[in-house]
Amino acid sequence: MKYFLVFLLLTGLKNEKVLWEKIKNFYLNLKTLSGQFLQRECDEESGVCVEYRGKFYIKKPYYLRLEITEPEDWLVISDKESIYFYYQKDSLYQKLSIKEFNPFLIFFTFTQDTLFPIIKEKDKKYYLLEFPFKDYRLNLRIRKKELMIDKIDYQWKKKKLEIYLFSQKLNKVLADTLFIKK
Repeated sequence: MKYFLVFLLLTGLKNEKVLWEKIKNFYLNLKTLSGQFLQRECDEESGVCVEYRGKFYIKKPYYLRLEITEPEDWLVISDKESIYFYYQKDSLYQKLSIKEFNPFLIFFTFTQDTLFPIIKEKDKKYYLLEFPFKDYRLNLRIRKKELMIDKIDYQWKKKKLEIYLFSQKLNKVLADTLFIKK
C-alpha cells in the first residue's frame, strides 16, 4: 500500500510537470497577445477598490499598449526603455524607466525556468497555478481547453490586484507604430 501511494504521488508530480511545460511553452512561443481586460485594485487598509476597463496589446519582447476606457481615458505605452502614462490620452502624466517598473513581470514572470507552481484543478474548466514567492503571491487561472490565462491574481502587503482577460487574440500582426504615441 505504501508503494502504491508513492507511485500515485510521483505520477501526479510528473503530470504536473508535463502540464507546466505545456503552459510555459505556449506562452514562450507567443509573439503577440491582445484583447480586453478588467482590472480591480483593492487596498485592504483603506478599503478602497478601483476598477479599470479597456484593451491591451502585447508584442514581445517589450511592447505594451493599454487603452483604458473606464473610469477615465488613459493610455499606457511601453518600449524597451520606458513606460509612458498619458492622462486623457493627450498629455504625458508620467514616464518611468522599464528598470523601475516593468509591466511584463506580471504577464511573463511565470515563464522563468526557476519557478514551478502548485497546480490545482479548480473545476472541469480551469487550472489554478499558485506561485509561492517570498514577498507576494501570484495566482493564474488557466482555461484547460486552450491553456490560456483568463485571470491574474496578484497580492502583496495589504493590496490585491485582479486582472481578467477577455476576447484574447494570439499572434495577431501588431504594427510597431501601435506602440508609439501619435
